[in-house]
Amino acid sequence: MVKKLKWTPDLVKKFWNGVAQTPLDNLSFGRLAGPALLDIVAPHLRKEGRHLDYGAGSGHLTQVLLERGYATAAYEPSPERARELRERIGHLPGFLGIVDESSSDEFDVVLLAEVVEHLLDEDFEQALSRVNRFLAPGGTLIVTTPNNENLENASVYCPVSEVLYHPWQHVRSFTPESVSDLMARFGFERAFLGTVDFSADCQVHEAFKRSQKVESAMVDIFEKLLREQREFYSQLLATEKQAMQNALTEQLRAMAAVLEEQRQKFQEGLPELVARHEASATESQRAAVRLMERDQVLLALQRETFMRLAELERTTLIGRLKWMLFRQQRESHYNALMDQVASLESSLGRDIRSSKPS
Repeated sequence: MVKKLKWTPDLVKKFWNGVAQTPLDNLSFGRLAGPALLDIVAPHLRKEGRHLDYGAGSGHLTQVLLERGYATAAYEPSPERARELRERIGHLPGFLGIVDESSSDEFDVVLLAEVVEHLLDEDFEQALSRVNRFLAPGGTLIVTTPNNENLENASVYCPVSEVLYHPWQHVRSFTPESVSDLMARFGFERAFLGTVDFSADCQVHEAFKRSQKVESAMVDIFEKLLREQREFYSQLLATEKQAMQNALTEQLRAMAAVLEEQRQKFQEGLPELVARHEASATESQRAAVRLMERDQVLLALQRETFMRLAELERTTLIGRLKWMLFRQQRESHYNALMDQVASLESSLGRDIRSSKPS
C-alpha cells in the first residue's frame, strides 16, 4: 500500500546531504534562477550593507551575491553542507563566513529564497523567529517560494519503499496572500510582493536532462571505442610480440651457428697452436741454456783474469822489493868504500881521489 512519506529532521538532513553528492545539486534554485532573482530584487539589496543567505545549501546563491559585490554570510544547519560550502566559496572576497543558531550577528538584508516550503512544522516558527533575530532594525527580508504549488501532483513514487514524496522535499504551499499573512504574523511589514515566471528554469532543467542523455550516449560510445581500441592494440601487441620472439629466435640461432663454427675452427687449429707453443717453449729453454753457458764461460774468464792480475801484481811487488834491496845494498857498499878511501887518504896525507898517476 502506498504511503505518504513523513519527513523528519533526520530524513531532511539525509536527503539534502545525498543531493549534494549528485548532479541534482546543479538543479538547485540558486544555481538555475539565482542570477535572475538578484536582477529582480536588486533595488532591495544594499551595496555597502551586510547580507545573509538563510538556508544556503551548497551556496550557489551566496556565490552569485559575492560575485556581484555584496558582502554576504551563509546560514546552513547541516554541518556537512556548511563545511563543503566554506571549502568551495570561503576564499571569495566579501564572504562574511557561516553563522549558526548561536550567532548574534545582524544583517541589513536576509534572503529566504526557496526555504519556507521546506520547513517542517516542528521547525517552522523557530526558524522564522531566528530570521527575525538575524535581521537588523530597518533591514529587508526577501522571501521567495513556489506560487500555489500542488504538492500532490508534484509528488513522485518510490517503488522500493512504496512511499509518495515531493522530489524536492516541499512540505507546504503558499499563495501571495498566505505568505503575506505569514510574514505579518512574525512582525514583518510587506514592502513589495510580486509573482515571477521562472519557466525558463524548466527549459534549463529539460536541457540539463537532455545533456545528461547525450553525455550518457557519448560515454557509451567512448567506452565502446575504448574497448575496440584496447582489443586492437592487444592484438597488435600480441602480433608484435610474436614477431619479436621469432626475430629473437632467429638471431639466437644465427649466433649459435657462428659460435659453433668458431668452436670447430678453434678445435681444428688447437693442435697446431699447441705445437707452436711447445716449439716456442723449447726454443726458449734452449736460449736460456745458451745464456747460462755463456755466463759460466764469462765467469771462468773473469776468475782467470783476476788470478793472473793478482799473480802479476805479486810478481811486480817482489821485483820492486828486490830492486829496493839492491839499491840499498849498493848504497851501503859505496858508503863503505868511500869510508875506506877517506881513511887511506888520511894515512897518506893527500887526496887520492884528486891525484893522477905519474
